[in-house]
Amino acid sequence: MEECNQSVYPRAKQGLLAPVSGNWKAYLLVTKPASVSLLVFTGLVGYAVASRGDFQLVSFLALLLALTLGCAGANTLTCYIDRDIDALMVRTRNRPIPASRLSPPKALVFGLVLTVLALGLALYLNVATFLIILAGIVNNVVMYSLWAKRRTSLNIFAGSFAGGLPAIAGYVAYASALDVEGMFLGAIVMAWIPVHVWSIALKYKNDYLNARVPMLPAVVKEARAAQLIALLSALSVGLSLVPAALGLFGPVYLYTAVVLGLGLFSLSLWLMLRPTGSRAMVVFKASSLYLGFFFLAVLIDSLL
Repeated sequence: MEECNQSVYPRAKQGLLAPVSGNWKAYLLVTKPASVSLLVFTGLVGYAVASRGDFQLVSFLALLLALTLGCAGANTLTCYIDRDIDALMVRTRNRPIPASRLSPPKALVFGLVLTVLALGLALYLNVATFLIILAGIVNNVVMYSLWAKRRTSLNIFAGSFAGGLPAIAGYVAYASALDVEGMFLGAIVMAWIPVHVWSIALKYKNDYLNARVPMLPAVVKEARAAQLIALLSALSVGLSLVPAALGLFGPVYLYTAVVLGLGLFSLSLWLMLRPTGSRAMVVFKASSLYLGFFFLAVLIDSLL
């Protein structure tokens, strides 16, 4: 992998060795701020659900910082781990490390500092929140990026656990314990992640092939990948309706879950009918909107 990296992208290879000074924008981008903002939002909604709108300023701000720093730190560490394959992929080769805007050692130290700060704030909240955020970081960095991502086509299932933990951490930060409401919030995000990741992987299938990353859409036919995306979207939507059926949330949640679910599932069927890269990109973007608006509805429902 490193030899291929050196021959195809010599500038990126130099960037891995040279002590490049990173500017503030490079430090920001290496954290993947769009991903951080969405996951942190799910955590804040989890807090709102547990508190029913009773926001305690100090604990709420501590949670906000802990989740932001934890997600940013984990993303930075995964960018450090993936710097060789990022240099080989068109979609990722302009990230700060492969583009030589941030040196790997500085990215590693930055990610570790963010992670330590996040865990300290989580421990300030309570032990349960600390353990949940720690588990999410370990799952994302170790189980997914270091182990599963380059070894199995089912890698996303090893990493989806981390995506659901911010919502659970937010719930536990207030309640100090986990019950069925918080579990469902996390499970819905975990079920959503394969749809989101596989859609972008289908769009950039050749990237994953070139980098020798066995993401499932890169190792099966496009039609099969689209079928699996549709299947997982159906499961995700079905899971989102269970809390309403159990009476855990109110009508705002139910109506929003139905409308958004029908939209996401319809798009996945549209992709299945013609599994092209452009359609996969539409599903990818729509899935982000789906999760954002879904948790917004959860927030409104909990406040009402």
